[in-house]
Amino acid sequence: CSNHLENTGEPTAVKTFDLKSGAPKGSYPLTGADALCNDIAVAGDGTAYVADTRQAIVWMLKPGGAALEIAAKDPLLAGADGLAFGEKTILYVNSVTAGKLLRLDLGPDGKSKSVIDLKLPRPLERPDGMRAISKNRLLLAENSGKMSIVTFEGPDLHTVVLKTLKEGLESTPGVTATRGIAWVVEGKLNYRND
Repeated sequence: CSNHLENTGEPTAVKTFDLKSGAPKGSYPLTGADALCNDIAVAGDGTAYVADTRQAIVWMLKPGGAALEIAAKDPLLAGADGLAFGEKTILYVNSVTAGKLLRLDLGPDGKSKSVIDLKLPRPLERPDGMRAISKNRLLLAENSGKMSIVTFEGPDLHTVVLKTLKEGLESTPGVTATRGIAWVVEGKLNYRND
């Protein structure tokens, strides 16, 4: 994601690069005057899904696509931030402004068939980055300084289980996992805003 928050320079866009050389490959602008490109999750078929925090949209860019398409647009997506796949056709989205965790059920065309507001066992405090660690199991960073594991259970996968792994950190906007280790970014964004 490339954002120009002061509305100067190039428009807000998704940028692609050659991973071997680092050379730019493409630029895909988000339409709309208030676009804010935030997080990206890539499906198994290579389709990239992009959270647009200010416009309540999840965009998608199909492999070889010339432009972004709307995968989902819904008032529930206001504040859309972190994205992660639970299964091939289930994309989870959190809202940093509303403290929600949402589920998008994707159709064969990659677009959302429904947006479901999941019931949470506790309030989320400015949820941000999410990364899948196994089927229907995610790492979640909350900007309040928490890192948790989120599991989706039950016959319809609508039961959310939250297990806090770490708390008391300074502004944690992102998480990832590699080689069996969970990592959380301590961004200290609150210092920038002070």
